[in-house]
Amino acid sequence: MGGEEASPTVQEREAATALAERLDLTRPGMEAMRAAVEAKDHKAVLDLFRARLVKRLRSMDFSGAPPSRSFNRTLTADAQMLVGRWTLEDYKKAYKRDWIDTFSGIKEDDYPILTASGLMAPPGTPIQWLGPDGNSQRVGWYIGGWGGGGWGFNTALVDAWWSSGEAIYKDKWLEICQGYFHEYFTSATRQTLSPDGKPLDSFFHLHTAWRIKNSFLPSLALLAKHLDHEKEPPPHPEWLRHWPSEAVQKARAEANKAMTSEASAESLASLPAAPLAWIAIGLTEETAPFLIESYVTGDYFFANQNYDGILSVATIALVFDDLKKSRELERVVDQAIPWWAGRVMHRDGGALEQDISYSVKYVEEFAYQATLFASQGCTAAWIEEFRRLSAAAANFWDLLQTPQGLLPCMGNSKYGTEAPRKAKPQTSTYFPYSGYAGLRTPGAPEDQLFMSFANSRRSVGHLSPNTGSVHVTAYGRDLIAPGGSPSYGLTAPAQKAEEKAFDG
Repeated sequence: MGGEEASPTVQEREAATALAERLDLTRPGMEAMRAAVEAKDHKAVLDLFRARLVKRLRSMDFSGAPPSRSFNRTLTADAQMLVGRWTLEDYKKAYKRDWIDTFSGIKEDDYPILTASGLMAPPGTPIQWLGPDGNSQRVGWYIGGWGGGGWGFNTALVDAWWSSGEAIYKDKWLEICQGYFHEYFTSATRQTLSPDGKPLDSFFHLHTAWRIKNSFLPSLALLAKHLDHEKEPPPHPEWLRHWPSEAVQKARAEANKAMTSEASAESLASLPAAPLAWIAIGLTEETAPFLIESYVTGDYFFANQNYDGILSVATIALVFDDLKKSRELERVVDQAIPWWAGRVMHRDGGALEQDISYSVKYVEEFAYQATLFASQGCTAAWIEEFRRLSAAAANFWDLLQTPQGLLPCMGNSKYGTEAPRKAKPQTSTYFPYSGYAGLRTPGAPEDQLFMSFANSRRSVGHLSPNTGSVHVTAYGRDLIAPGGSPSYGLTAPAQKAEEKAFDG
């Protein structure tokens, strides 16, 4: 390297501090790490963790089947129920009802609705997307998120098909996906009222793209690899391979070399500091190999952590402040986000923020879905709408690109604030995560090496504990990317207590 070593950056200091809090420093082999932590040598902490990560990466086999899904024991049951082979009673006999079954599986009181809708029936059974009560949420919720984490019906069906070779699972997967996307676009002309009289404007507008991304893309990663066990997967649209800068291209190439054992430890260590720092924050020592391998194979541990953008910058408000100066903004908004920008507003702005950062970004990846469906003989008109929205979304996201060629991604918070450095971060009552990091990797599961869950304590899906704040620099500003207190799974009094404790 030569010369005087640079002082650690804010990100490196916070990464090292968060990492030190998470690791078991009493274990054998952690002596050097413990000494670096005690000496507050932040760069040494990150370097040691990086070396450990390199060693673990080299020991992984990325060519085989996806890693064990022991965290979700209901995938088999989900697949059997979706093709009509299992009843709820079969499910109960096979799986003891515990928290993970409740989180990932079917709520018993919704089972009659889902069966009556035709969702849980053999392929060819018409599906009533609005459900018996006329509310798209009752069926759509389970289609999009499958009761919780987004690793549900899609991955269940594709995994069952992959494991058994029975086409019934693939046929059901395509049937649900095609029908759901059709409903998504045709529902634009319909407005549904929730029981309290508030307009839903169809559930399919609010978080459809987020839920599609959560569960469709992991299953797609599996399906594309094994489509009919004979055919090559449909070609990925070339424009999706676009990379915003040479720096990102280099990082991607180095990551791929590392995963095929072609790169030295020094080569991996030369990758940009930020991705490795955020990996350090986001992954616990116990789960790092499993999570990274999950990202690489496309079978994500937490699918909704598949975020793109090298740093989590503040929030939509600050980003829009910059974009308002661009002549392109109005045109792109008109093209890409007519529903989201005009209709999605929540009390803390969280939904607007999420729909921009989730939906507009991931509509880009719908183009691959459309290509896959077309290869299976689907000729629906909405395929072209997919492609139109995809192209517009790509233009929109290019506007968010930083001068360094990196793509920011909004954190989840009420609003972003510029430092004062010691300002207390604001929490979000809408979504508990903050600080995702990664490279822009549409449709390229091998690049998910860089995905991480930054600056967060241990969490289980939406039952996340409070997160802290991270400082990032974007658009020439020093910003706070706030953390959030959990809003899912808590009673109102408990949520208020959490927020009060966090906000001080």
